[in-house]
Amino acid sequence: MKLAIGSDHAGFLYKEAIKTMLAADGHTVRDFGTDSEAPVDYPDFIRPVAEAVARGEFERGIVLGGSGNGEAMVANRICGIRCGLCWTEQVAIWNRSHNDANMLSLGQRTISQPDALAIVRVWLATPFEGGRHIGRIRKIDERCKIGPRRPRSDGRQHERAGCLAGGHEVVVWDRSADAVQTLARNGATGSSSLSDLVSRLTPPRAIWLMVPAGDATEQTVTGLAEHLQQGDTIIDGGNSHFKDDIRRAAALATRGIHYLDVGTSGGVWGAERGYCLMIGGPQHAAARLVPIFRTLAPGQGSQQPSRGLDLSATTAHEGFLYCGPSGAGHFVKMIHNGIEYGLMQSYAEGFDIMRNASASTLPENQRYDLKLAEIAELWRRGSVVSSWLLDLAALALAGDPQLAAICRQGCRLGRRALDG
Repeated sequence: MKLAIGSDHAGFLYKEAIKTMLAADGHTVRDFGTDSEAPVDYPDFIRPVAEAVARGEFERGIVLGGSGNGEAMVANRICGIRCGLCWTEQVAIWNRSHNDANMLSLGQRTISQPDALAIVRVWLATPFEGGRHIGRIRKIDERCKIGPRRPRSDGRQHERAGCLAGGHEVVVWDRSADAVQTLARNGATGSSSLSDLVSRLTPPRAIWLMVPAGDATEQTVTGLAEHLQQGDTIIDGGNSHFKDDIRRAAALATRGIHYLDVGTSGGVWGAERGYCLMIGGPQHAAARLVPIFRTLAPGQGSQQPSRGLDLSATTAHEGFLYCGPSGAGHFVKMIHNGIEYGLMQSYAEGFDIMRNASASTLPENQRYDLKLAEIAELWRRGSVVSSWLLDLAALALAGDPQLAAICRQGCRLGRRALDG
């Protein structure tokens, strides 16, 4: 197992003994200090351990001090860390099996060295039980708000506004200075360039892109990568092809940069309703950003989960889901879009047939002057073809039964395409 360890002066001797034991047991260990019993301030050595574990550079972390209390407090200030103070082997077992702790804190002044070594061994060997504990762990992580040390950024106004409303610190950049100024007036921190954006974020950074798929995304990802460092995460919330995600993720992984592909559905209404998020990429990178996904997603709301769904093993009922490794999020979104476009085409053809049901070319006894807006409203209630797309169609028909404004806009776009 790849482990990080650190202590202050009061935990130094036990740290050295634990390092020796771990090396003998075949673990890979990085020591973050301190290097002697000379007095030091424990946050200076404990925080780097916790941040490295949170970035996914190490599987778990161990910290030590005089009592271990302060060390646990420092570690638990880092988003994604669950650090437990243990003083017996049984507490260590519960720490892992019930709390899925990824960091252990020990007090050199409160337990013997043999006990400390035994606690470490049993803590490393104990698996997480899952089951009923999963939901409780999610509630712990839900409270892990993104504070000044972890601002988030993305590229579209609605997601940025959602992050701000969720209490997250947000740094923004856009090619339009007006867009940046608008978000800055609403509480975001503006930036003037990609490099300026990165410089205003504290590692491990998470940067959410909302730009058109293709060259725009490619250039932005490439430009950002030049300024990022190991442990940072790029989130592509656009509609990139899943094969491009696989390629980008592999290239960035060689530099220690995580890449998440997040299929995002909800359109401009997502700012009020929340966004359906389909997530792909390294699972540990996605897990660290659960608080941001939970902020942007719609939540369960009044819609009851499907009967039989194990709520302790999924977040689907909250409106966001880790779908799998790199590319999985945008692959699921690609299928989603195919279904969406098929539904829209079906509605369009169906309503067009009903609109022309009164045509003079039809036999007189087969002509029907149908009220499309009322039929759309009817189908929203109890029908098997009800959907949000139908809701939007009903809304449009209620305000403009002939859809004249949409037809005019369509004609303008068509002429522009022919001229172009």
